[in-house]
Amino acid sequence: MLKSSHIKTFLVVLKTSSFADAGRELGYTASAVSQQMLALEKSVGVTLFERRAQGIKPTAAANTLATQAKNAAAAMARLEQQAASIASGDAGTLWLASFATAGERLVPHAIVDLFLTRPAIEVLLDEGEPDVLLPRLLKGEMNLVLAYEYSAVPRRWPDELVRHLILREDLVLLIPSRLTDKSFDARSGLTSLAKERWIATDAGTAGATSLNYVCAANGFSPHVAFRSNNYATITGLVAAGLGVAIVPALGYDPTPNVIARRFDAKFASRMVYALHTSEDEHLLLATVISSLKRAAKRIDTSQLEKLGA
Repeated sequence: MLKSSHIKTFLVVLKTSSFADAGRELGYTASAVSQQMLALEKSVGVTLFERRAQGIKPTAAANTLATQAKNAAAAMARLEQQAASIASGDAGTLWLASFATAGERLVPHAIVDLFLTRPAIEVLLDEGEPDVLLPRLLKGEMNLVLAYEYSAVPRRWPDELVRHLILREDLVLLIPSRLTDKSFDARSGLTSLAKERWIATDAGTAGATSLNYVCAANGFSPHVAFRSNNYATITGLVAAGLGVAIVPALGYDPTPNVIARRFDAKFASRMVYALHTSEDEHLLLATVISSLKRAAKRIDTSQLEKLGA
């Protein structure tokens, strides 16, 4: 079997035309260089050097193999460099999946950060709700999943998963502008909206359940008149004056005729986690998670700005 070390030594011997000079350049004895060349000759099945009293002379076979040896050495150097990059977390491919709002607001910033600092990294993306993605993660179909948990609706996470908190986002109250000078009282908060129509996600979803808990903590049960799992649709309904809503900050875009307010209420937050299996030893996990956390810090600042906080 050919050894990369023997090929490297072979090329230095060709350059110096001497076992002794090659040894000095490589840090070997002349005898060690001679032994390596004997082993290489045995591997390739041809004589590479004529050994004479006054020195050595490359054979025609050696000169013929020189070009291929240089190509092999260059390829080996590239392979070693790439392996070192992968081992250091600077290169490789990782499969990341996310729920929609994080995929829109968080993931792109993290990937840009990765590409600027480690351009050899490739991130493959997928999207879906946590209930769909987590079983796939457990099957090994992806390396990392972004999932959420409302503080009012704790999840039971599989024991095989490792969680990393990426972002704790506020829940945001969306009010049609017509209410700001009428029925909404900032001092009494949600209680002043008890008789309003509410807009929520589908019944049974974590968002809808969270709304029920938040309103219950303020002493009332919301009258839900409209439902949608699309936050843009919910915001549009609020803008049209058809009701009020509570959405995660990642799901809010500043919209005309909509006032967005942070509010002081129990359970008024949602956590975004990056999850992977405890058995996954992918070398890029720590690198990608760090980029997600940096992106989350920038997003958290922009949330404060768009809410006027």
